[in-house]
Amino acid sequence: MSTSRPLRERLADLPSRRRSHDCWRATRVDRDPLGTTGARLNGGRWNPPGLAVLYASLEPETVRAEFVQNAERRGVPESGIYPLRLARLRVHAKTVDLTRPDRLEALGMDAPVLTLAAVRNTQRIGRAAAAAGIEALLVPSAAAPGRNLVILSEGMATAPKLVETLVVRSRTGWP
Repeated sequence: MSTSRPLRERLADLPSRRRSHDCWRATRVDRDPLGTTGARLNGGRWNPPGLAVLYASLEPETVRAEFVQNAERRGVPESGIYPLRLARLRVHAKTVDLTRPDRLEALGMDAPVLTLAAVRNTQRIGRAAAAAGIEALLVPSAAAPGRNLVILSEGMATAPKLVETLVVRSRTGWP
């Protein structure tokens, strides 16, 4: 999927800054919390197939809501997703904050972006961000009031760091 020059330019015109983020990511216990294979192969809300990203949330409760929503879309009850590995990551990245409606509008998106927009539109934004040298997008969660961090891991100046992991065995085991 190619990106248009105007979209890359609009993204590059948005305020960005190098920021440190502590964020959370859940995976199956046998998966690498820093692995990008699934997102690269299958794509996601903010990345087309072929673009390696890590999806994380700034709050553990947002990670849970995202994981539960994805499981329910596949017909799996929450009890069927456990055990999970919950990892806290530290990310230092050139970040664009897309949680503000005016910034989404500058990219041709209307809020609520995640529930109404076609995935191909948000995937174009992710592809354009990577092409513009942006390393992370702070985006609203579609599953909870929290915020997600889309880490565009290819070409990052500083790789995400795994700070800690814990195994969550049930819905009551979340921090």
